Amino acid sequence: MKRTKKRRVETIIKRLCAALGIPVEVTASERGRRLERHCAKKFRDLGFQVIDCGSKGKPYDLIVNGLRVQCKNRRRHGHNATGVNLFKNSQKQYRASDVDFFVIRFCRKCFVIPTSVISDEAGLVAGWVRLTNKRHFIDAWHQLAGQPIPVETQMNLFVRGA
Repeated sequence: MKRTKKRRVETIIKRLCAALGIPVEVTASERGRRLERHCAKKFRDLGFQVIDCGSKGKPYDLIVNGLRVQCKNRRRHGHNATGVNLFKNSQKQYRASDVDFFVIRFCRKCFVIPTSVISDEAGLVAGWVRLTNKRHFIDAWHQLAGQPIPVETQMNLFVRGA
């Protein structure tokens, strides 16, 4: 089933459930995959090279022009109404040496934030990030206009042991 058809069916089911008073919600992992696809499409539309690494067990989801990008979809909850948690698997902190940029979707806006801005001197990314003082990173996709990845390097990404 094509993605657009799937979304239409999902919308119909959600509306039907809402009319019947049945709570239905998309899983967090599905929301994350959708954000990864959205980011990949956005970067490709801007003419960037994109390699999807989301299902390979790496600490990043995409490689965009040679830069490692982790996509996070976050919602407002509890007392964290102005910020987001950035733990991986809800437990471990990211390291600045593993990820170059975070794309954080929060309140229907995408924040494209360099890891260097949200990490400490020890190279650990902050577990909680306040977004009210990071409005200048909203839709800052241009930051990833790095160097394209040579074809030889792309091929090595898919060879076992590389």
